[in-house]
Parts: sequence; C-alpha cells; structure tokens
Amino acid sequence: MSFKVVVKKQGRWLIAAMRNATPAPHRPPFPGSFPGTSNPPASTPPQDAPRLAPTTDDANHAQDEAAIRKIVADGTDAWNRRDAKALAAGLTEDSDHIGANGGWTSGRFEIEKVLGVAHANSRENLTSAVQKIRFLSPDVAVIVVGRDYKEDDKATRKAISTLVFHNTKGKW
Repeated sequence: MSFKVVVKKQGRWLIAAMRNATPAPHRPPFPGSFPGTSNPPASTPPQDAPRLAPTTDDANHAQDEAAIRKIVADGTDAWNRRDAKALAAGLTEDSDHIGANGGWTSGRFEIEKVLGVAHANSRENLTSAVQKIRFLSPDVAVIVVGRDYKEDDKATRKAISTLVFHNTKGKW
C-alpha cells in the first residue's frame, strides 16, 4: 500500500509526501474497541514506527509548533465540550475528513454536521498527544496525533490522526 500527501498551492496540486507502507491489520469499524489487540498507548509511537527525516529548517519552527500544538489542544477541548462548530471553525472551506470508520466528508459545513451527529451519539472524552510535526515547507506541516477516546469505565479506544496544516497569512 502507498499513500501521498498532496497540497494545493497557488492553484496547483503538488505532491508533498509519498510513502510505501505495509497494510495495517484489520480493525473493527467505529465505534467500538479493539479487543484482543496489543496496540501501544496513543501517546507513545511504536518502537519500529518509521521516522521522517527532519527538514533543514525544523529548528526555526518553535513558534509554529507551539501554535499547532495549541490548535490540537483547543480541538481536544472542543471535542470534550461536544462543540462541533468550534471543532470545524479552523477548517478551510474545502477541507476533507476521513473518520475512523473510513467515512469521507468534504467541506467545513458538512464536516461540522457529521461531528455534530457523532457528538449527539457519543459520551467519549478525548485526550490527544502530538507525536510528530513535520514541516514540508515553511507554510505546510503534517501532524501525527495519538488520540485516546474514553467513555466512563469502558475500554479506551485508540486512534492516530494525520493532519495537514497550512499557514495562510500568518495563521495556521
């Protein structure tokens, strides 16, 4: 299996990253737990996880990284408040969201609706840990976030999100 990360820049689609990967083991669909698996905690990447090589200017991104980490933290807070509008507020009009169940939603308004329905049917609280920030250019970053979804005394459901952030006019 392989995948590509593409970004639209100045009206043109560009391949920002490409990777060949082995298929993931079968997982039950969302919602649900992963019984019988030995998944590591979302806050700890697997020991054999591939590492992306740092870019030459990673050291110059301290303020950008802080801003990105705040956005992830604010999103976690919005999830726990069941605030779909706040979750979708930072998305671009043409955003895409691929959920844990494989459902693909396009557009900020549609994503907000899907998140609203998910929150109406869920009592899960979320914790998130940014595991990696990789700057593909000064204004494009790929973020890997480990997420733990916990509902009362039920088993924790773990997920990993891959996000693409674009800095537009100084705002991530």
